Amino acid sequence: MKSIAIMLTMHLIILSLLLFLKLSSTSAFDTVNQGSSLSVDEPKDIIVSQNGMFCAGFYAVGENAYSFAIWFSEPNHQTKNLTLVWMANREQPVNGKGSKLHLLHNGNLILRDTDAFHVWSTNTVTLSSVHLILLNTGNLVLQGNGVTLWQSFDFPTDTLLPQQVFNRHSKLICSRSETNKSSGFYTLYFDNDNILRILYDGPEVSSIFWPDPWLTDWDAKRAGYNNSKVAVLDTLGNFSSSDDFNFMTSDYGDAMMQRRLRLDPDGNLRTYSRKQSGQNWYTSWQAKSRPCRIHGVCGVNSLCSYYSNSVKCACLPGYKMKNPQDWAYGCEPEFTLSCNKTASRFLIITNVELYGYDYGILTNYTLEQCKDLCLQLCNCKGIQFTYVKDGTGIPGTYSCYPKMQLRNAYRIPYFNADLHLKLPVNSTYTYTESMDDKYKLVCSSNLKTVTLATSYNKFREGSYSELKRATKSFSQEIGRGAGGIVYKGVLLDQRIIAVKRVKEANQGEEEFLAEVSSIGRLNHKNLIELYGYCVERKHQMLVYRERFGLYSRGVFGVDFALRCKTA
Repeated sequence: MKSIAIMLTMHLIILSLLLFLKLSSTSAFDTVNQGSSLSVDEPKDIIVSQNGMFCAGFYAVGENAYSFAIWFSEPNHQTKNLTLVWMANREQPVNGKGSKLHLLHNGNLILRDTDAFHVWSTNTVTLSSVHLILLNTGNLVLQGNGVTLWQSFDFPTDTLLPQQVFNRHSKLICSRSETNKSSGFYTLYFDNDNILRILYDGPEVSSIFWPDPWLTDWDAKRAGYNNSKVAVLDTLGNFSSSDDFNFMTSDYGDAMMQRRLRLDPDGNLRTYSRKQSGQNWYTSWQAKSRPCRIHGVCGVNSLCSYYSNSVKCACLPGYKMKNPQDWAYGCEPEFTLSCNKTASRFLIITNVELYGYDYGILTNYTLEQCKDLCLQLCNCKGIQFTYVKDGTGIPGTYSCYPKMQLRNAYRIPYFNADLHLKLPVNSTYTYTESMDDKYKLVCSSNLKTVTLATSYNKFREGSYSELKRATKSFSQEIGRGAGGIVYKGVLLDQRIIAVKRVKEANQGEEEFLAEVSSIGRLNHKNLIELYGYCVERKHQMLVYRERFGLYSRGVFGVDFALRCKTA
């Protein structure tokens, strides 16, 4: 019996030892000590935050190409399609064999390739004892005697995490694509005037497109007088910037949500949310609700349109893609234009706007005068001919925009401008209408709040001319308040509507559309149902359904904030 007990004891000791070795070989840690290293050859060499939300280690960004990165952890030790939030060496991946991250005895954290080549480092030196720790916030911190020597939060790539401060030295630079993690063409930064902006820095040109470039800082509700240059997303989903730009995510208030603010490869700034690891991310806020207005999204000599809840790029007639795999480089002509006026013709594409690169803005021009001017300019690629209304009932005028480059072109329903594309006179290029504007989405968005659409039960976007006709030139006023004047209108199908013209509509289009979404989320018996909206430059209007004669009782004369309080 004694021998059996000894044998059982030995077996238990051996099993315990094997279990300990197994756990030791697979268990993660949140700290790397001085003199230690992490190897790309060892999948177990991963730092995990104490709350288990974040991991840091070598991540494959290509075939035999790795970056040292931080990502949101996933169940079952998933290693592919992870959500990266930071990279040390995005521009210079290391080899998948022999590369290591070293925490040297002098306090420097250094990444070396297979041949011991110095790829990246924190450039820190100290005589103190140091360690590297991944905090629960996702911040990778190099500490010495309780002092922060370096932290990843100070050097963001394309993502901001809650509580990560964005300042005058910070930049978010998007990835080239979802699969190519190197730097792309869009940058979020604080400009010299202390305004938070997004810059498109493309292969050939650069321009700022957010906030809307045609708005003054005041009209965009930005304040440059504060030179602190600081912005932060808090744990509840509220983003606040020193230039007075603020937003709340659609799931604001839930501190348990996982969130990240990312400058995406398409140039749009979005906040993503999810409840826990393993779930899919959803968009809880975005800067540009109309992605076709992002500069460079389809490249030069192309046309951006909205198709089936997404953006579609197409080369203009007579042009072909430069790089069939990448729209960033746009399209190139298949023809050569002559300076001879009689050697060119114009092809019309309706409802098109192109931003920038004008020879000039010429008012009170006829179409023939505009075309003739373009024919005289050898480098003129076409004209945008726009009908401009002043909104007072006085007949509008036409403006001529000779285009020296065809960039930032997008097509939307009801836009009162046409592109007249300059082509060789003997060419046979044509443009075929390939979408029914009446039923296509005007906003590509996967926000959980509301999607702007043209269905009966969603919001419909109408044109200024359509609402002017419905209201008989805004002739029957039925109410007014601090926010604007309300007019009765009748649609072509005889539905009665109330149209509220927003007073002094100087806010940007994106801000106005955000307010439309906010109003759409309200549902109360004391609030009149929102049917649609109109936004054309300075014209911003809300369209309400008539219900039980409410329009005739002056309900719209009540200030919106008061109606919310009453509700």
